[in-house]
Amino acid sequence: LTVTANGSYNFKTTVNGAYAVTVLTQPSGPNQLCTVTKGSGIATANVTGIPVSCVNSFTIGGNIAGLVGTGLVLQDNKGDNFTATTNGAFTFKSQLPTGTSYSVTVFSQPSSPAQTCAVAQGTDSGTATANVTSVAINCQAVTFNVGGQVVGLAGRTPTPPSQINLPHNDNS
Repeated sequence: LTVTANGSYNFKTTVNGAYAVTVLTQPSGPNQLCTVTKGSGIATANVTGIPVSCVNSFTIGGNIAGLVGTGLVLQDNKGDNFTATTNGAFTFKSQLPTGTSYSVTVFSQPSSPAQTCAVAQGTDSGTATANVTSVAINCQAVTFNVGGQVVGLAGRTPTPPSQINLPHNDNS
């Protein structure tokens, strides 16, 4: 049954016995979350008064910067996971009802190559009163040590010891 306005509703199909009323598709424009109370039972007569309550809902998301590894998983409210595959905007799948608290954490760090990502302080939690797009995830740059072995160095060693400068590229 498609419902387009507040008011009473009746399904076209009648039942004799068990029934279960659920929300199949949540409304959009504006986004809302609707819930059914006392939506199941055994029909022995006409069933009326099954309440459906709807509230505005909002998405939680933000931006990821510096990600080069794979396997970064973000989590909202210890249960809604988002697997990040690239830098840029992200949005968790589950929407939150108006006034619901949210808390974004890094559930698992990227690997291949390994990185450390963190949620920027001040963007990690709040209360959903509008769509949130300000959660900032910053991943540290991947860095590698550069070194080797010197062989055949001859000459005297002044005080302090000689230094050998090897050219390197900071952008690699």
